[in-house]
Amino acid sequence: MKKVIIINVIGQSLNLWSRVMKKEHYKGFDFIRGYSCLAVVLWHSCGLTFLVDSSILILKNLGNAIYYNVCLLAVPMFFQISLFLIYSQQREFSYILGKRIPRLLKIYLFWNVVGTIIIYFTQREVDLLFSLHVKSLLLWFVKGGVRPELYFLVSLIIITILATFNQYFFKISKKSISLQLILLLISSLALYKYQFKFWSPLNFIPYTFSSLIVFELTKKVNPLTTKNSKKLFFFILLTFIFTTIVEWLFMQDMHSKIVFPIYSRMSLVIGSSAILYAILAINHLPNGFIALVSQYSLGIYCIHYNLIYPNDYFGKIWSHVLPNQLALIGNTLTFCMVTIVSIILVKLIRNNKILAEFT
Repeated sequence: MKKVIIINVIGQSLNLWSRVMKKEHYKGFDFIRGYSCLAVVLWHSCGLTFLVDSSILILKNLGNAIYYNVCLLAVPMFFQISLFLIYSQQREFSYILGKRIPRLLKIYLFWNVVGTIIIYFTQREVDLLFSLHVKSLLLWFVKGGVRPELYFLVSLIIITILATFNQYFFKISKKSISLQLILLLISSLALYKYQFKFWSPLNFIPYTFSSLIVFELTKKVNPLTTKNSKKLFFFILLTFIFTTIVEWLFMQDMHSKIVFPIYSRMSLVIGSSAILYAILAINHLPNGFIALVSQYSLGIYCIHYNLIYPNDYFGKIWSHVLPNQLALIGNTLTFCMVTIVSIILVKLIRNNKILAEFT
């Protein structure tokens, strides 16, 4: 009898642990990683040239809206997901400094070496763009080294550390969401005044607060399952739409030229927070192509830029192959080819156990 009771207790414990472990994998994150990865490649390849360069005003505005209000949500979404997981898993400094940061640094250094080799063999020279002065070296590091897109990893390192501090501050401030909201607003408004370069980690400080707020909001009630949670989502969504409209009205010059700061916009913080909140309600995994892109998202991000810059081989091919009437779809074809080739390369790299960890 005692053995039966013990076995039942163990079984219940294992079932409970299984449910806890399943909760830690947020299935909606797989969807957003896939879509965000494609949005990054679309942005860097200028895949919407056929819209933006169109003579039809509606199409031109549509292309710009997708670029600045959809594609530019991709990097913030990656940050939101990463920070949300830190908060949800209650990561301590020992883990962040002992495992998380070293892994990100290894990935950063590896792809800088790869980028240097590729640039050397394609251009026969490599401009390292830094001097031995500490300030110059630090700036070069923060900007991504020889590969500008790797600023993402440096910014992720910095805001990961900030999030760990914020997690501790949140505890000693008696878990005040109101205080987090005030810090979010202050940091977001400050970025309107002090517009930093796209690679500056300062652009992403607001996400350390927004991710924690979303996490705390979802601890008691699952998103989009109650009337109040749905109202909250629609309120955030409407706020995103409102701030987006305000930005479009006031962030253009007299010639209707877009002068958006790339990442220091409140609409991106609010929009990515709305998406983060909504995707937490998804309880099934993506299938097919999106699942594949999601699985390979880190590798695709680190590889794709090398296929576009500095030589734009695909663009040169289209310029010789496509007739003038179809010239505008050249960048769209580049987007498709860069995505496919990146996936193939990630697949090949992952066949090597040593190199797999960098993708």
